[in-house]
Parts: sequence; structure tokens; C-alpha cells
Amino acid sequence: EASEPEDREFADGCASRLLANFPADFRAVAAVARYETRCGRPERALELANGYARTADSAPGNLQLRYARAAELLDELARIHGVRRTALGRKMTDAAVAKYEALFAHRPEAVVAAAGLLAADGRADDAFAKIERHAKLLPVGVKLPAGLAAIRPGTATPRQVALVQTWLTEAKAGEPGSIATLMNEADFYTLQSDFAKAEAAYEAALALDDRNVAALNNLAWLLAANPLKTERATALLEKAVTENGLTGDLLDTRARIGIAAKQFDSAERDLKQALALEKSPLRMFHLALAFQSQSPPRPAEATAMFRTAKAKGLKEQSIHPADIAVYRAMLKDSEK
Repeated sequence: EASEPEDREFADGCASRLLANFPADFRAVAAVARYETRCGRPERALELANGYARTADSAPGNLQLRYARAAELLDELARIHGVRRTALGRKMTDAAVAKYEALFAHRPEAVVAAAGLLAADGRADDAFAKIERHAKLLPVGVKLPAGLAAIRPGTATPRQVALVQTWLTEAKAGEPGSIATLMNEADFYTLQSDFAKAEAAYEAALALDDRNVAALNNLAWLLAANPLKTERATALLEKAVTENGLTGDLLDTRARIGIAAKQFDSAERDLKQALALEKSPLRMFHLALAFQSQSPPRPAEATAMFRTAKAKGLKEQSIHPADIAVYRAMLKDSEK
């Protein structure tokens, strides 16, 4: 964890000892790979992940397990701001996708991760080519989430979006009333900014399982920015907290509801607590939004937090549509 320059010598020693004493332990390999990436040495992380995948033992399924772990690690590292969309990031992406693809025969759901990673790297065409190459072997319950993963970054063509909608229609015909299909339907319409249909799908999922935390939180998030729906959003959020505890994502959603309700002190507390758990760009943006929305506003703090969020990789695609106008205004101000 010690990646500050003044701690580097100590941390390098820790990393060396981990690899010397636990070279086959994934926890050690992953910790060192993340450290090397944070220190600006992602090429070393790539070597470590590939090396771990190659050193399987004779235990049944060990090779598949190592490929899965290495692929997930490279997937995580390839998305890090400063690595994503670089030449090295593309090498990480390609290595992860190759490992995911080697798992398709035993774990067809690995195509979801492969498609999502390719799309995140700006290669939606490659993502869809990968899905369609294996389409005959993929159940629609896998093909549909893979398509959703491929369109999530917002770079898919209208034809590709229409193809995913076709898979959604197939899934609804094959599994009518399935919670998984309803969740995928809500996801699809959220990505298309058709919030009425997304809300209806989440409500249908909750009618089948009112303890579904993902549906509770996602529907609360859709409603969070609407001052007229804060009561319903709060009820959903509180139910999710009862079921799952107060996670960082739920804190973030509760804070966005608080901003809509003009409860800025509690929203700021929630966001600072959420950021202590994970410094995600979206949570930073919401804190900037809280600063900006107060009366009187705190523009200097809002701009500083927004710049930090952008430096961490904040993208417009992750912003609630109700906040996009504010996002663009902050972006303009931050560039002055």
C-alpha cells in the first residue's frame, strides 16, 4: 500500500519479500502488481500476471483458476486512469481478453468481462465480434449481459445497440418474469436514457423480490436527482441499507438524494465517508456538486474537487443525466 515516494524503498522491499516467499500465492502477486501499477511500472504488473497464469500445477482446474484470476487482475489494472487507452493498457487488455477467451468453453460468462473490457478500451467493434464469434455456444442469459457490457461505455453504433435490444427481446421471450432479465432490461433502458422504462423494469423486479439490493439501489439512483421523488428514493435506499448495510455505493446514492433535497450537510458527510472507503471519480463529482449546489455556493472547493475527479478519470457517461449540464459547466470552469 505504501506507494508515496518517501515510502518507496520500504515498499519495494516488501514487494521483493512477497515475491520471494510467496511466488505462487495470488494474493501476493496481485498486491505487488497493483503496487507496481500505482508506482508507474505497469509493464512489471503485466509480467507478474502473465507469469502467474503460466505456472499452473497438476490439480484439476488449476489452469482455469489461474487464467481467471490473472484475467480479472489485468482487467482491473487496464482500466486505471493513466494506464487505460495507452499502448501498455492495450497490451494488458489483450492479455486479459485472451485469458478470458480461454475460459469460454468452461465458463461462458467470461465473455461478459471480455466484451466489457474491449469496449472500455474503445473497441466496441471487437467486443461485438467476440460475442458473435461464440454466439452459437452462448445462452441468451450470457449473450445479453455481454452486449450490455459492450454498449456501456457509450461508443457502440446504433446497429450494435439494436442487436442488444434483439437479444433482450429473446431473453424476455425465453425467460418471462425472470429477475435477471428484468435487471438487464432496466440496465439497457438506463443506458438508452429511457428512464420510464428502466424504472418500470426495476419496479417489476422488486415486485418479485423486494430485497434485491441491486434493484433497490439502482432505482433509488435513477430517482435520486428528482426533488419530487426523494421520498420514494429514500425509502428504497433505506430498504437496501437494511438488507446489505451501509456500503460506499449506498452512501453515494443517499448523498445524491440529499443534494436533491437540499440536505447538504448530511450529503457532504455521506460523500466524505464514501470517499474514505473508495476514492471513486463519481463520488468526487457528487461532492463537487454538493459544494456547487449550496446557497451560497462554494465554487473554489467545487472546482478543486471536480479537477481531482477528472484527474482520476471521471467520464460524462458515468454522470446522472440530470447532472450533465452541471458537469459540462464545471468542466468549462475547470479549464479556465
